[in-house]
Formats: sequence, C-alpha cells, structure tokens
Amino acid sequence: MRTCLIVAGVIVSVFVVLIVILIIVGISAVKPLLALQAKGSHFFTASVTAMAKDWKPSTLLNRAYPPFKAKLLKHDDAARLFAAYKLLGHLKHLGKPVGMVFSGLSPQYGNRTTGQFTDIGHFSKGRARIRMGIILNHKKWEIYSFTMYSNVFLPPAPKVNSLPTTMPKAPLKANAPAPATGPAQ
Repeated sequence: MRTCLIVAGVIVSVFVVLIVILIIVGISAVKPLLALQAKGSHFFTASVTAMAKDWKPSTLLNRAYPPFKAKLLKHDDAARLFAAYKLLGHLKHLGKPVGMVFSGLSPQYGNRTTGQFTDIGHFSKGRARIRMGIILNHKKWEIYSFTMYSNVFLPPAPKVNSLPTTMPKAPLKANAPAPATGPAQ
C-alpha cells in the first residue's frame, strides 16, 4: 500500500512539473507575439498615414512584398488604385487598427509571420474601410495586400423623382381602357 502511494505521488509530481513547464513555455511564447502584434499595428498606421499624405503609388510600392509589388506593376494597377484613393482627400483621423499577427510553420513557405489589420479612416471627402495584409520578411514588415472600401468611389446615386400619389382624373387617351380595380369576373 505504501509503495502505491509513493508511485501515485511521483506520477502526480511529474504531471505538476509538466504543467508548470507548459505554462512557462506558453508565457514565453506569448510575449514575442504580443510584441509582433504591436509592431504590426504600428506598421499599419504608419503605412496608411504615409500613403494618404500624397497618394503616390510609390509609397505603397516601397513597402510592398515582392510578389505583391510585381502584381501591382504588371498592369499598372497601383496607379489606377491610387487615382481612386485620391478621391478621398487628405486623412483627418485614423483610429487604432483591429487585427491579429500569426506566426507559424508551413511546408510550402517555411516559418512565416503574417498579420491582417483593418480600420476606418476619416478623410476630407468621406470615410473608408482600410484592410491591409502584412508579412515579416527578413525582419522587416511588408505589405502583401491592401484594399480600401468607400462610398466615395461609387458613382453618384441617381436622383429619385417623386411619384404621383393620386391617379389621374381622366385617361390620357380617349380610347384607353380604364384601369382594372380587382380580379376579372
């Protein structure tokens, strides 16, 4: 009986030690991710502020991840996008971005750290939802996707004419049949 208690005590002690080790490893793994989160958020804010300063495509291209940059240059998409973005005017206010940084290992790409952030920017001509994907490439944040959504980019809505609220007193043509008022009998 005594040996059973000793064996049980050893097993419980081993589990307690393992749990403590897992907690320590978990805490030490979370701290760097929190630091990356803060740096990614700062990169988002600094990038949007720099782009909105003069709306030049070169600002995005200088911060772009090489495959993303190649896609933007292929059909001169950056110039077309920034022509639309320029319609927003200058940046008046940008809040704190919402998003997350992920770090992981994949067979295709190896070790990767990426992030997705979004925020609402207030511009002189209206608001826009800003979404940015970032990647840590050689210890430097780069943009791998960038999108802005705003009603400013839409064509103006057509003016709606008010419809008459009463029926005309007489038909427009003398031979025109009277409007139906119910089911046919």
